[in-house]
Amino acid sequence: MAADFPEKFKNTMELVTWAKANGWRLEKSTAYGHAKKGLLRVQSDKSILGVDAKVWLLAMVGRESGDAADLGAEKMQLEIRNLEIKAQKSAFELDQLKGKYLPRADFERELAGRAIVLESGLRRMFAAQAARMIALVSGKAEKTPELTAFLNGTLDDLLRTYASTETYQVMVLPGTAEAENQEEEADHETD
Repeated sequence: MAADFPEKFKNTMELVTWAKANGWRLEKSTAYGHAKKGLLRVQSDKSILGVDAKVWLLAMVGRESGDAADLGAEKMQLEIRNLEIKAQKSAFELDQLKGKYLPRADFERELAGRAIVLESGLRRMFAAQAARMIALVSGKAEKTPELTAFLNGTLDDLLRTYASTETYQVMVLPGTAEAENQEEEADHETD
């Protein structure tokens, strides 16, 4: 006898009539008394929202014997769902304590640091290997495959270093955009 609740009841009497027709043990005096005490939420136009009626009926009013099992089952399902949510939250918090998750700001800082290391390595490689690159091709365009192989090998070495799990220390010099960003972050953290 689990009928769907209407979206809205015109007034308290309509709620009482509907509830009795759907197996709820409810007296008119109980509904009006609870409405007056504020236990049953009544809108300014004297109507009652279906969701408010459902919450009130489940919390305050019993069903006739035939539907007690439905009510108990519904309550049990809600309790199980709440326990599942609490268990998920506890598991997530435990994973955080174990270090399984990084705060987003730390992750982004780590990525930015690694990008700076990669960029710096590429620039150093270009400067340090320029003479070798020129010698490799002897100024001849037909030696392009040798130069390409050299650059790809050097890039592979740099990317292996970049992808490693080593910890890099990135120094940010005052007056650079990175330094200004870190100062702004520090100001926000102290607010």
